[in-house]
Amino acid sequence: MARKIERLLRTDPAGLTRDQQFDGLEELIRLRARTDARIERFLASVHDPADEQEWAREEVACALRWSPDYAKARLMQATHLTEKLPRLLALQEAGKIGDAHVAAATGLTYGVAAAVIAKVEDRVLDRAPEQTVTQFRASVRRAIARFDVRTVEQRYAEATAERLVHCVPQPDGMAGLWSTHTAADAEAMYARLTELARTLPDARSMDQKRADTLRDLVLGRTVAGPARGIRVQVLMSQGTADGTSDAPGELAGYGPIPAAQCREILADPSIRIDRLRVGPDGQVIPEPGIDARPERRFPTAAQERWLVSEHPTCRFPGCNRRAIRCEADHIVPFNGHNTVIANLEPLCHAAPPLQTRRRLAGHPRRQRCHLVDLTHHPAPVHETARRITRRRSIAAPAAGCVGRTGRNRFMTS
Repeated sequence: MARKIERLLRTDPAGLTRDQQFDGLEELIRLRARTDARIERFLASVHDPADEQEWAREEVACALRWSPDYAKARLMQATHLTEKLPRLLALQEAGKIGDAHVAAATGLTYGVAAAVIAKVEDRVLDRAPEQTVTQFRASVRRAIARFDVRTVEQRYAEATAERLVHCVPQPDGMAGLWSTHTAADAEAMYARLTELARTLPDARSMDQKRADTLRDLVLGRTVAGPARGIRVQVLMSQGTADGTSDAPGELAGYGPIPAAQCREILADPSIRIDRLRVGPDGQVIPEPGIDARPERRFPTAAQERWLVSEHPTCRFPGCNRRAIRCEADHIVPFNGHNTVIANLEPLCHAAPPLQTRRRLAGHPRRQRCHLVDLTHHPAPVHETARRITRRRSIAAPAAGCVGRTGRNRFMTS
């Protein structure tokens, strides 16, 4: 291993071919992951949780030029990893995941019972090497919500009571306005701001337009009209919807939301509910006759519904843009008779050109027919899924919210 590291350190990447450069990058990342894992084991070995004076923290801080607080956090993380997440650490030692994946899992599992953590590891580790940090974090959150329902519901009640708005000073004469809402409401508000921003025909960026639109709405400089079918995806089981289960729902692009929040969404009189049929493997069962018109250039409404339900995000590896904000793209270019669900996928405008997509055809994410981790939403045979559309105007909060559905099984929006 030492020779391999030395060889890589001495290699000039400018003299390599494109493929060799990527191979070198992947090898270096694997070696760094293995090194980071050994660092965690060394830190855990010097940490003594029973030491009230925390001398180990001070020694580590001095030896590694870390601040005492950072040294303490790293020692706690290392101990948590070795004691509660041994299989996750083993995965890092094998070079299959990086430090960011480890930090995400440890941060989310602090305070969670050991028995629940073991179930979480069982649920998420198989797919971890193929996931981005964002996707892995969502999988961990989803698994915790599934196996630690009571704690999740309690935290949701406490968090809802602590919603707030406050102003945060920023450099260069700026300040940020921070507000906290339920995840579904925040998604709806952001979608509504984006919709209004797109109506402004000028050279400002979308971020600038959203910021200016929010300012003008709050200060009364403009009035937004009624919300027009802004789409947000939420998945829930029939049991969650009728109160016989506390299984979490899922807000596409955000992750699991508590059953209590799902039922609050359902209680909104402006909600439109669509039902989806789900098979035993968690796949959405297509509507009858969904591919009856393959000669169409663009997908039918039924095909669009299936697409955003089965694939809630852009299909390009690593992209998390919601499918409802993407275009339905043909996998094999349209030839006059292949507009069928097996040949459709959601792709955002930022997806790279066809040549790059072909090079990535072997990526594990492209080889699966599901982008989001279905294993976190086990559904009984032909369980009814709900898809919900909410509409709410920012200018008139009493109006509705947003919505549309999206994925494969229990969905609400």
